Amino acid sequence: MQAHMQKVKSKAAQDARNINLPSYLNPAMINVQQFKVQQEKRKLLWSAKKKEEKTAGTASAVWGQQTFNDEATDAKFKQLMGIKNAANGESSEKVERSRKAMEELEREYEKSRVFQLSRGAGGVTGIGLGFGHNEHA
Repeated sequence: MQAHMQKVKSKAAQDARNINLPSYLNPAMINVQQFKVQQEKRKLLWSAKKKEEKTAGTASAVWGQQTFNDEATDAKFKQLMGIKNAANGESSEKVERSRKAMEELEREYEKSRVFQLSRGAGGVTGIGLGFGHNEHA
């Protein structure tokens, strides 16, 4: 019986050396084959990550399309993101269209807010806030 246990321990130690088991792990206490499978999965996972990093050049194209309301903020953002050639005709055209759309939305919002809080929304000031006159009292 003791000879068999010694043989099992030596086989586990040999398997541990074959798969480069860290020295802080006891091969008699863990399943060496399961550890080997886990290591192979990690290798596959990290090798896939390296392939994705090679296509990281497209990320700057995505960030290059980001625009802000003023040129100073836009320039600061692009500088922080490391976008070098930010000045081209097409992007400035997109910036202008975006800026016009934001201004239009702001005007519509203000118009709606003023209307809702004025007498035009039903004859009572503050109708949207719940402070109307109680006509039934």
